[in-house]
Amino acid sequence: MNKQLLTALMVTVLWTMSAAVKAEVAPPPPKPECKDIVYRKWNDLLFVDNGNEEFTAYQWYKNNTAIEGATRQYLYTEGIILQGDGNIYHVVATRANGSQVISCEGRFEDFSASAPLNPGKKAIRRAVLYTYNGDKIGEWETRPEHLNVPGGCYIWHLTDEDGNLTSERVLY
Repeated sequence: MNKQLLTALMVTVLWTMSAAVKAEVAPPPPKPECKDIVYRKWNDLLFVDNGNEEFTAYQWYKNNTAIEGATRQYLYTEGIILQGDGNIYHVVATRANGSQVISCEGRFEDFSASAPLNPGKKAIRRAVLYTYNGDKIGEWETRPEHLNVPGGCYIWHLTDEDGNLTSERVLY
């Protein structure tokens, strides 16, 4: 084989290989749009507003790693201050149909402060407070003005003067 033909053949092979390497690679799929569903309370509690009972399950993340056991509507750990800790938090909330909503990521300070969540005053004849797990905290003839309970989610069962029973979820 002559030298010119061999050189032309090598150039053709290299050009073909080069074109194959430059083939376009598909871009990664877009990141799902995040939703502003997380709020902060005090300096140690993050929670999802689920007033319309849209979500049935939760998984909280810190720095994109699932937090073991953090599967409630709120993220609270006794004695851990979230404010100023520098970590990035988000939650994946699941609906009854299995579809999921991913919250926007942020440091504690980045999330909106919640409005006061404690219920307003009514003419109450009986007030019973339960933990979110259903453990009874106490029972009163009227709703107490102040309670000394750990921060967390609670449920009031309130009976008014007409005997009507209502339930209200609160954060303390």
